[in-house]
Amino acid sequence: TNCSVLLCITVTYLIFIVHPEARVLILGQIELWLLYLLVVFQQLK
Repeated sequence: TNCSVLLCITVTYLIFIVHPEARVLILGQIELWLLYLLVVFQQLK
């Protein structure tokens, strides 16, 4: 489970660095992104 959390963080971090436009997208959709992560965590449990 920790590995998946780390993967999510790493992917997000990489997107932030590589894709400046994606920052706006992620920040604009932060609630959906958090909801998505919540769903993923629920499935991992």
